[in-house]
Amino acid sequence: MSKNHATPKASHYHHKSRLITKRGKKVGAAPGTLIHIGPVSTDATRISLLRCSPTAIEVLSSLSRDESAVIKNEVRVYLRDVYDHSIHIMDNIDTLRDLLTGMIELYVASVNQRMNEIMKVLTIFASIFMPLTFIAGVYGMNFDHMPELALPWAYPLTLLLMLGIGVGLIIYFKWRRWL
Repeated sequence: MSKNHATPKASHYHHKSRLITKRGKKVGAAPGTLIHIGPVSTDATRISLLRCSPTAIEVLSSLSRDESAVIKNEVRVYLRDVYDHSIHIMDNIDTLRDLLTGMIELYVASVNQRMNEIMKVLTIFASIFMPLTFIAGVYGMNFDHMPELALPWAYPLTLLLMLGIGVGLIIYFKWRRWL
């Protein structure tokens, strides 16, 4: 029995993991990526139930090595073959589990990176509008004794100041390459 026929399920998941990894490198944290990782994760969990079989592998090992009147030498060859295939399957399961963990970590990291970029943009907008809101709030209090309110050019000057602060902050953010 060849190795390809011994672990068709493991080969299938190895191929799927390579496709998901390629797709993840191309598009980053696309919303559909998790849809492709989910079934592989569920199936890998089912396959990981085979991890309960190290005792079965030990039994196969002892049956294929130990001399016994119950087991003939012709059967012992097949038991060694089954033992080898079991070891190969366990190695494949471990490899697939590591690949799956890596894919999930890559997906989470790319989602976090995207979220950080969005938070950066929102913070920049808040930083631009915060001083403008403060100025509008001070002049919106309707105090009787605000000397600059009596000046005819106070309103256009305040609007010009607010525009200057907004444009100045945008230029500063672009200069710092934050925008």
